[in-house]
Amino acid sequence: MNNKERLRLELKHKLSVLSESEHHQKSSQLTKNLEQFLSQSFLPDICIGGFVPIQSEPCWFVDKEWSKIAIVHFEKGKELSFHPISQKELGGIGITLPSDYLNEQLLPDVVLVPGLAFTKNGHRLGRGKGCYDRFLSNYQGVAIGLCFEEQIVKNVFNEAHDEQMNFIITEKNIFKGK
Repeated sequence: MNNKERLRLELKHKLSVLSESEHHQKSSQLTKNLEQFLSQSFLPDICIGGFVPIQSEPCWFVDKEWSKIAIVHFEKGKELSFHPISQKELGGIGITLPSDYLNEQLLPDVVLVPGLAFTKNGHRLGRGKGCYDRFLSNYQGVAIGLCFEEQIVKNVFNEAHDEQMNFIITEKNIFKGK
């Protein structure tokens, strides 16, 4: 088992022991930090490219109504794509969007990126498929990694193909990446 695999297992375990209440509280505070950061840094009508949280990832839309959202769509063998969706519809979908959502694509101004671990300077450890790294390699907007404070580590053992985030936002801090 290499260092990345070991770190992935360690972080998955850390996230799995969070209670539902802790997860909600941390997600709520992270959402407030994200909202404050975006309101100070961008125009109010930006398009936010988000994700549907899986396996204890932070829920970035707790107690907040975002105005323009595009949700990432994963399809094996294809690049990531983002598709408009209303916040009310967010709760009822999974990580693979139903086909009726796929007719229209949007390129978000800001992409929110999940990860298992991040460094304070913006390096990310994902789930090992490289989907976000491939997308971000040509993306001209702002990439913001979202995680809980427990997911901040000193080293994610990044490699040449791993893309760095512009910012990392947790429930306690905002870190400047690249």
